[in-house]
Amino acid sequence: MYAGPSVRAAAEQVRAGGLDDRFQPYQYRAARRSGDAFWLRLTPAGPLARVGVPVPIVHKGRHLQVDGHAAGSGPSAPLVTAASCA
Repeated sequence: MYAGPSVRAAAEQVRAGGLDDRFQPYQYRAARRSGDAFWLRLTPAGPLARVGVPVPIVHKGRHLQVDGHAAGSGPSAPLVTAASCA
């Protein structure tokens, strides 16, 4: 989890790995208390299958909004949400 002072302006830096040393383990209470945006790094538990397209599946509470970004350099554009269950 990264919740630095310029978290909203940090998309390019986060995606390119420039803030890797500032990530800390996710802390639910700290994230809820801050009330501000934060970044989470989702790391696969094991190797990804070579067949098909790997996708992140994120479960979230009503109080959170999730935007996905692919790692790498270059312009940042949120990943498209394929489905959402209300």
